[in-house]
Amino acid sequence: MRLAALLSLLSFQALGAETIVFVNAANDGPSGLHSLKVLRDAVVKADPTAEKAIKSSVVLEEPTAHVAQGPKQVLGEVNRLLTEGKAAYNRGNLDGATEAIAQATAMAMSTEPWPETFTAIAELERLTGLISLKLKDSAAADEAFRNAFLLNPQLQSLDSAMGVYARMLKSKDRGTGQVVIKVDPLTAWVMIDGQKASSGVSGPLEAGTHFISASREGYTGQLQRITVPKGKIVPVNLTLLEATNEPDLVVARATVLAAQTDAAMALGAKKVSELMKARFVVLVRPDDAAIYDATRTQLGSFTKIDPAVTAIVDALRGAVPKPLITDAEVKNIEEKRANEIAAGASPDAWYQKPWVIGAGAGAVVVVVATIVTVAVVAKKNPPTYTFNNWCYASDCPPRN
Repeated sequence: MRLAALLSLLSFQALGAETIVFVNAANDGPSGLHSLKVLRDAVVKADPTAEKAIKSSVVLEEPTAHVAQGPKQVLGEVNRLLTEGKAAYNRGNLDGATEAIAQATAMAMSTEPWPETFTAIAELERLTGLISLKLKDSAAADEAFRNAFLLNPQLQSLDSAMGVYARMLKSKDRGTGQVVIKVDPLTAWVMIDGQKASSGVSGPLEAGTHFISASREGYTGQLQRITVPKGKIVPVNLTLLEATNEPDLVVARATVLAAQTDAAMALGAKKVSELMKARFVVLVRPDDAAIYDATRTQLGSFTKIDPAVTAIVDALRGAVPKPLITDAEVKNIEEKRANEIAAGASPDAWYQKPWVIGAGAGAVVVVVATIVTVAVVAKKNPPTYTFNNWCYASDCPPRN
């Protein structure tokens, strides 16, 4: 027993830790979730060392549930609210414009500190300034216009009125202050008012509002709005969290759920594998499960939960998951094609029936009766397609 456990552990270490992901692939979410937990626990019970290879259990909400929007979606909503606010202002509905500005500003401050983000905030500040002028609040107008010009100096040349206002603001001596920026991770990109800066003590900054941000690839950026008093030094702490790819995973899972064929299901599993950087993806339905092997671009057959446990453990130990089409079935297809050709059918008639997906040199994924697998059909002049470019028979281009 000890020797078996040691060999199992060495097998997992050879493949590298965290190489498998479980995905709830059931349209009935709760049933799939239950089966996923049962399967995962059974795999660990069958071989405790398997737990080292489990990267994550992708237990996503149903596609209709709320998923955090991506930065582009957030900025799209910000611009929609900005347009809504401008329209309300033009109608004289200052309360409606103010409400739209408040919502848009909150969203903009919560997303990535991209150039588009600062441009949107500048427009929101300009609109706030216009509203403040209507309300005869000159102090609020001065602050809003100052912020707008700070983030987007081009607004000064928007029209003559903006130019006059910008020159008036520059003539006022507000004094200066400083900020001390501490950022984690230390290699994050720091900006002050949309301009490149660095962590540590800043140079003199005009007293008033400033926008401090940090960003780094693989992390969620952060943007803070701070007030720098005259003659004061303000500490600013920016701690970035690792970015989540949950929205992309939801899309990948939705692809699996909507799949009408095993080919489409394999593509969904492939995407999950890429996002999670896992070798194996286990698609779990209420009564069965299938293993996708990223190194072979191969989706195994769906089996009942009990045999699926054994198949998963065997796969982690190095065994090749059983394909959905066996070599014997491929041979039968080839023999049938040969008989059809002998009976007078076109040599390419066989190709016009199934779908074909290229899976590397000398191999294709053949889908017959909605079944997909990687099968070696080392024949002369095979079709040449990429895994990401599969087609219906009626749409497929001729072979080379």
